[in-house]
Amino acid sequence: MYGNKAIITDRIFSENPDWDKERLINELSALLECEIIIIPAYKPEYDFTGHADGMIRFVDSNTVLVNNLDQDFKYMKEAIVKTLEKANLKYINFPWFEYKIRGNNDHAIGIYLNYLEVGNIIVMPVFSVPGNRDAEALAKLKEVFPNKIIETIDYNDIALTGGILNCTTWVITN
Repeated sequence: MYGNKAIITDRIFSENPDWDKERLINELSALLECEIIIIPAYKPEYDFTGHADGMIRFVDSNTVLVNNLDQDFKYMKEAIVKTLEKANLKYINFPWFEYKIRGNNDHAIGIYLNYLEVGNIIVMPVFSVPGNRDAEALAKLKEVFPNKIIETIDYNDIALTGGILNCTTWVITN
């Protein structure tokens, strides 16, 4: 969420089958007091969470970072680009990498976009595994957010369970 916009995946529909799609979007929009932008979710076998925070992040009200769409499935790239164009959002491709672990398809190693942002500080996960793109991701964050303090943290142990910084630091208040 950023300002008056929120991006969620279309998994919201399959996880709320008793709701009419339009009614669900209107309810979310009213509750969050913002425009709801729906992007496609990966199939559960590729991403069990269905969360947008590992796929896309706002830079400002007009721009988002996305996992490099040139590395993505063609159907995902086309659908995401179409949705962003319709929402008048520009996008910046951001590094990520696919890391295979036998017996663990649910890990999140390689997803840099799930960083933690608090005020003027961004904490970006790094993955000290072969094929990582840690340096490239850090350089890109520094380029996109030149006035923010950017720190890194090795998050492999947590990423093995499927979450990264944004996922593991949610705060819900009543």
